[in-house]
Amino acid sequence: MSALAAVLVFASIVVMQLLFGGGEGTRFIYTLPAYVLLGVAGVVTLFAVRKSPGRMERGCLLWAGVLAAYFFARIALSPCAWLAAVDFYALLAGLLVYLITALVVRGTGARFAVALGLIVLGVVQSGIGIWQFARDPNFHPFVAGGREATSVRASGLFVSPNHLAGFLEIVLPLAVSLCFWGGFKARGRIVTGYLALVCLAGLVLTGSRGGYLSAGAGLVVFAGMSVWALRSRLSRSLLPRLVAVVVALALLGGAFAFAAARSYAIRSRANTVFVAEDVRLRLWEAAWKQFRLAPVFGTGSRTYLYYGRQFREPQDQADPIFAHSDWLQTLAEYGAAGFLIVVGFVAAHLRSGWHRWRTMVAHHFERVNSADESRAFALHAGALSAIVACLVHAALDFNLHIAANLLVTALLFGLLATRPTRAEEKPSWPARALHAVPAALGAWMLITGAPRLPGEWFVEKARGRFAVGEFQVALDAAGKARDHGAQNPHLSFLLGQWHRIRSKAVARYPAQRRAEIEKALEYYSEAHAMCPQDVVYVLRKAWMLSKLGRHDEAGPLFALAWDLDPYSPRVWFLSMLHAREIGDPAQALAYYRRLGGWLQPMQDEFQEKFDPIEMELLLLPDPPADPK
Repeated sequence: MSALAAVLVFASIVVMQLLFGGGEGTRFIYTLPAYVLLGVAGVVTLFAVRKSPGRMERGCLLWAGVLAAYFFARIALSPCAWLAAVDFYALLAGLLVYLITALVVRGTGARFAVALGLIVLGVVQSGIGIWQFARDPNFHPFVAGGREATSVRASGLFVSPNHLAGFLEIVLPLAVSLCFWGGFKARGRIVTGYLALVCLAGLVLTGSRGGYLSAGAGLVVFAGMSVWALRSRLSRSLLPRLVAVVVALALLGGAFAFAAARSYAIRSRANTVFVAEDVRLRLWEAAWKQFRLAPVFGTGSRTYLYYGRQFREPQDQADPIFAHSDWLQTLAEYGAAGFLIVVGFVAAHLRSGWHRWRTMVAHHFERVNSADESRAFALHAGALSAIVACLVHAALDFNLHIAANLLVTALLFGLLATRPTRAEEKPSWPARALHAVPAALGAWMLITGAPRLPGEWFVEKARGRFAVGEFQVALDAAGKARDHGAQNPHLSFLLGQWHRIRSKAVARYPAQRRAEIEKALEYYSEAHAMCPQDVVYVLRKAWMLSKLGRHDEAGPLFALAWDLDPYSPRVWFLSMLHAREIGDPAQALAYYRRLGGWLQPMQDEFQEKFDPIEMELLLLPDPPADPK
């Protein structure tokens, strides 16, 4: 059962990484397949009840229960159910990985196999990244025509180089720990050391500043733990091992410096690790302003998407989907209560991991260790070091909002939560009953997640075909998605866009044009109902109302759009068109002047023209009457 659970957990991680790491999470077709596989893994654990159950540290179990209860409750009370579902499935999947690892995948052999699998996966990702950097920046084995890269930075199978760095910063300390403490002979050490170097190369080529700092922190912690373990055993036989740790770290630093010196792309990124002017600082400020709106319980799951727009600076025109700090975004969305619960959860596991480490160190040098004992020692050191790397990166980026990296991090916490079973302990029914928790969570995942898969498949197909102009195929897919019950604002928005485009094509026929605009309004209203605070849907709905002459209804929505995103050129542009529609040339010209260089891009995006001369003429006074 342990081996089967380990295979299913590892398979879900592989599937998630093959599907671009799950992306940013809102396109469910890239996350649900792995989540459903985890649901199967959870249900399977029910069959382990009759066997000797795994033990968890009580503190870890208690904090995990509190975290799950609070976050599920806050997700349920969030203002946008569709956005909250992203966090719901991610939390459910993370708990499944955590509990299955802690309770079922408890044998050292199974855990060691999963760790080796992660290292091999890191090597594969690094190999793809190296090819992207050295030969073809657009290379992606599963994307026809390439990935449309904006730089030569390596991203592997992930969407972003930063996401790949978030994975490799975990794999690197694990590989280094297995190399030094895994009990391998010389050949095994050479192989694992080489794998670690390949992962390091992939990390360097991501150009991720957060990845550099996080991996460095993890390796420093590993070196410190190793020195502490050897502090009283610096005999002639152990001294070379300590020297090897120091030399290896020096070589890693030298390799980084060499790569940076040879590449302008990496060198430019490395030179900006510590800068006073960074967009992150402004995004963090927006998250702090969001936190102050609801400091105790937060504003709700994934609502930084809304408040990041509302509080962003004028120069930040890229959509601020994330706060680029998992800690700050958690504080803003889940409040001080959620933040303190996360701190308690992390502290309980680090405390448990450190106490277990001290016990392992005390016994490690007292006798000749078996292969399993050496591997357990290496896994524990690697897991502690990798978690430190994750926590550092979480302060600097949204690494744990990437589903693939969240699952791996949950696995690490599961490794630390396990309590070794004493020989005299007899399994009790409460301990056995604990296995029902991941089984129930797995059933919950299958019941809620599996039925969404067909609909989300057609939603993604419709989106992809629409983007390349294959409108009929897109409409067919959209119809099938709705037949499967897909409730997705992206789908409603896409259909609204189609009818808006149709209204332009039939502009010569007023009745048909009005019918198409009304249909577009219907679909935009659907999207707005699902996400009431999303300025994209508010603005499109207001625009269609304005086109229909329903200005009394459009006006409040335009005012709401200004509140939700005051520095958006789309808000300025469509407000300008609305001012023209209601016969307010002075206001229309005011918006026109605010747009400046954004006018042409907005005209291209919305396929609407604006003539400022026409508005100027309307402001001229009427000519004097002819005295005759």
